[in-house]
Amino acid sequence: MIRKMIICRVCRKNIIPNKNIIVSERFFYNKCSFCKSGTLFPFPDNKELKSYYQTQNYYFGLSKGVSNKIIQWIFTRKLFKSYDSWVQSYFTKPGSVLDVGTGNGEFLYSMKQHGWDVWGSDISKLAANNTDSKIYKNRVKVGRFSNQIWNKKFNAVTLWHVLEHEENSFKYTKKAFSLLKLNGRIFGEVPNFESSLLNLFGRTYAWIMVPVHIVYFSPESIKYILKKTGFKNIEIHTPPRALLNFAFSVSRNPLIISLLAPLSILIGILLSVIRKGEVIRFSAQR
Repeated sequence: MIRKMIICRVCRKNIIPNKNIIVSERFFYNKCSFCKSGTLFPFPDNKELKSYYQTQNYYFGLSKGVSNKIIQWIFTRKLFKSYDSWVQSYFTKPGSVLDVGTGNGEFLYSMKQHGWDVWGSDISKLAANNTDSKIYKNRVKVGRFSNQIWNKKFNAVTLWHVLEHEENSFKYTKKAFSLLKLNGRIFGEVPNFESSLLNLFGRTYAWIMVPVHIVYFSPESIKYILKKTGFKNIEIHTPPRALLNFAFSVSRNPLIISLLAPLSILIGILLSVIRKGEVIRFSAQR
């Protein structure tokens, strides 16, 4: 029996369907043997995907708190730099930043407070309005970033949990490259396909977001796409984020999560050290 080939959404090579990680009754991720990324199958149509980004619940869910006070306290502890602090650590003074996929606008609001000239792009009009209300009016362009025209260059272009939503991530990194000033930097973060917890829990993994997460990246695939784009001085990090993912993947009961929290935090820290944690954070220079 000849199996239909699937195209890897990162390196564009053919993949034999293998159901590496089954995440629901309908969806699974195929691992590319070349770049080690994971491609969602079956691929959702654009109409289905668009419907997710046009609801207030989607954006509210990105930043809503957790009602349990113990869990909320753990959530607010950080063992890594926040996005705004991390970006600013590469510059000696404020500059201009374009945030792709602005969501609720928290990042741009923080950068504005630190004196940066802030701009944004989002596929959703709802997200653009959410962000504009926090910064300035008409600073966020609506539409697919790879198709937009910008008449200015930026010191930094950021993509926080954006590339995993895109069918062709290379178009996004290529567009970012074209909009950066000389020696400007791209920054981003994506879920890690080599997460030990993702591979262990599969469909009960706490961070599964199908069908909107089209692609899962590995450190190798992020490096591949940045090199292909033309970036230099590439940095790949796996900060200890989502330290309660083990506990949330085991149970959604607040009491059980609280009891498992110490073990979950320890597991999260150890996995991040060996690059098997929940996220990949990257930066590279034009």
